[in-house]
Amino acid sequence: FRRALALEPTRPEIWFNLVRHLISVGQNDLAKTEIANAAKALPAESKDLTLAQCHELLGNLQEAADHYKLAVEKQTSSVLTHRLAAEFYTRLSRFSLAEIRYRAILEIGLNASQEDIAAARRGLALVLAKQLASLDVLSNGRVIFGLGVGWCEPEMRAVGAPFAERGRVGD
Repeated sequence: FRRALALEPTRPEIWFNLVRHLISVGQNDLAKTEIANAAKALPAESKDLTLAQCHELLGNLQEAADHYKLAVEKQTSSVLTHRLAAEFYTRLSRFSLAEIRYRAILEIGLNASQEDIAAARRGLALVLAKQLASLDVLSNGRVIFGLGVGWCEPEMRAVGAPFAERGRVGD
């Protein structure tokens, strides 16, 4: 890692992997030092997202959340930033924040690939499932949830969903 950093100190993945390695071998204090070094070396456009991931690895969840927030504010059109922030919020059971990030990928008109759109839809489904599971626990098992594939073709067209494919997609 040291050689890689000497050659390309502005590459986020090198810093992330160095911190991950240090944590895996129990050198958390050195990992903290390297996160501070990364904050100085990384370019502004990738710094906050990388620091968020590094702090999350270290278990500094509030600092991670702060950096994810900054990353989203600075990189509003970055699908990757929205996706990683949404996944972070989902892991922390902060479902409303995760939903906002997933919906941003789908609705704000980000330049998202079909794979990114599919991942955002799966993320929204996962968030809904986790919310329902939490509600079920809180209500002592009294949640009943039904889901239909849709019957009104004009409504399906309005949201860009292919009416003929609704059964297959629902499965």
